[in-house]
Parts: sequence; structure tokens; C-alpha cells
Amino acid sequence: MPSQIDEDLDARLARFGESIAPFFAGLEQLAKKLLPFFEASVAFALAKQKADLLVSTGWLPHETLPFYFIEQADGDAAKLNKLIDDYYRDNWSFVRAKLEANISEYRIDDESKLIFRQILTAHEHELFSLVPRAMFPEIERVSRTELHNRRLERISSQKALRKLAGELVLSDYDVAGFYAIAVFERFEDHVYADVNEKNLSKFANDPVPNRHAAIHGYFGYNSRQSSLNTILLADYALKLLNAAKMSQP
Repeated sequence: MPSQIDEDLDARLARFGESIAPFFAGLEQLAKKLLPFFEASVAFALAKQKADLLVSTGWLPHETLPFYFIEQADGDAAKLNKLIDDYYRDNWSFVRAKLEANISEYRIDDESKLIFRQILTAHEHELFSLVPRAMFPEIERVSRTELHNRRLERISSQKALRKLAGELVLSDYDVAGFYAIAVFERFEDHVYADVNEKNLSKFANDPVPNRHAAIHGYFGYNSRQSSLNTILLADYALKLLNAAKMSQP
């Protein structure tokens, strides 16, 4: 039979359990309230990790890209790069059709649409180095028309276009979240940055073309990836200019 001491200990433990029960109940309620924030933080971190992996391959995020490749690559940038490269090679007809459909909807002049289709043909025939040398001046021409009222002023750094890119909400891009941020960062920090002796190697090793380097012939940009990245950049730039025109009364 249990002794009096055992019975007293059991009673004290029971009272202690009752006294701390509200504390643990409070912790449970707090955990339930914090769980959505924890889950959101994890999702946020995973989304950024995926975007960073894509950026590390040198490919621009674009609606034509199958984003499920990022899951298939399982954190391997080289594997992801090959998946994307093979896809764009094997599905060029579909990609070109989508890009042509985009350009046909933009409220820009017919000359720009003609030049865009010509660079698609140049890319298709592997005339890769011609693409950035043709497309950057064309973006500049349309930008001068739509954002600068055709004034003959220096706009090589495209400050107005970059400002427009920063003013658009993420939903105005054709990709979402961190992928849209990655596109904006490319416009802001890379595509229209000045190339000099200090940053020359950084730009030389990047398959996303830089306007300054392309126009002045610092690099050939004669790879399939650089050529297609230029086309995707052009689609974004013309999309921004179309948005500017659509917002006018």
C-alpha cells in the first residue's frame, strides 16, 4: 500500500501540474499564432534560394522559362544551366512564337516590331553577336520616342527607363516575386551600368549583356545564351515602354 508520503507527493505533483497547465496552454496558443509566420519565413527563404540559383546560371527569369527546372536541378547550378539551355534549343519555335505574340501586343511603332523580329531571325540562324548590337540601339530609339519626346539628349544610361522599372509593381512583370526583383536588379545594376577597368572582368564573365560593353565592342557577346538574354531583356524593356504608353491619358 502507498505510504502517506507517496500520497502527499502525488497530490503536490497534481497541484503543480494544474498550476503550470495554463502556461503550456498559452505556449500552444502562441505557437499556433506564430506558425503561419514561421511557414511564411521558410517559404520566403526557399523562394529567394530558387531565384538566386537561377541568377547564378546567368539566365534571365522570363515567362518562356519552365521554372519547374529549378526543382529538378536540386540546387545544382550546372544541371539547371543545361536544362535551360537544352530547352531553349529544342523548343525555339515555341519560344519565338511567344515572343512574337508579346511584341505584337505592345503599343510601340512598327519599326521596333520589325527590328525585334529581325533579331529573332538572327538568333535562329546563330548570328549571335548581331543581336545585342542591333537591339540596344533599338531600345534606345523607342525609349527616346516614348519617354523623352524624341529630344536629342544623352540617354545611354536609360535613367528614365530604369526609373520606370522601379515604379512598376511586381505584378507588372511577367514573372513573380524574387524573379521579378532579379530582372529589375539586372536593369538597375548591370545592363545599363558603365564598364571600366575596375569592373571589366565582372562584366566579361557575365552572359547577360551590358549595353555599354556591347555598343563599344568591349566583348563579342557571341554566345547563344548572351544572344537570347538580349532578346529577353528587349522583351522586358519594350514591355516597360508599353506600360508607360498605356498609362498615358
